[in-house]
Amino acid sequence: MRKKFWGIGLAVITAMILTPQVASAAPTSESAALPSSGGARVLLNPVTIGSCNSGLGDVSVQRMDAAKVGKIDLFCGDSRSGYVHIRTRHEKDWQAVIDKTHGGGALWDDFMVASTSEIVSDPSAGYPKSEGSGKLCYTAPIVIHDPETKTVSTYHPTVIVSENRKLVITSFPTKAAPNCDDD
Repeated sequence: MRKKFWGIGLAVITAMILTPQVASAAPTSESAALPSSGGARVLLNPVTIGSCNSGLGDVSVQRMDAAKVGKIDLFCGDSRSGYVHIRTRHEKDWQAVIDKTHGGGALWDDFMVASTSEIVSDPSAGYPKSEGSGKLCYTAPIVIHDPETKTVSTYHPTVIVSENRKLVITSFPTKAAPNCDDD
């Protein structure tokens, strides 16, 4: 038994040494997820994303404060909800925003998590809206600036949250208006 704990401890210490330092929370502004120059800033823990890639759906990628609901999580999830769902269905949409507004150079999932966190914590007036079945729809404008702080574009991403289970179901960028049932 003692050797087993030693092996686990060694694995944890090795992971801590080899894993680059990452931010513990999403940035408070949308432009913080996009680099001003010199390549991508990594905000998400690569070990956590590895857990998602390994099929561990109950691992939290990011905890957020959501208006009306309180603490929620973006879990790794599966094909129906969470990080894996967003990656499968909307990665190209998030990456297209980065490519169009900054010529690439940022990680789609860091930008998605930063935007999602910002939207659920400070949604537009009148949001969240009920989607029925315990689902809430959030949106807020995400204003993207260039390095000189000139506005490049504004998006209104849509985030769907399960009010009962306190988790992010999906998040995807929408240009002109959110994609809630009532809109």
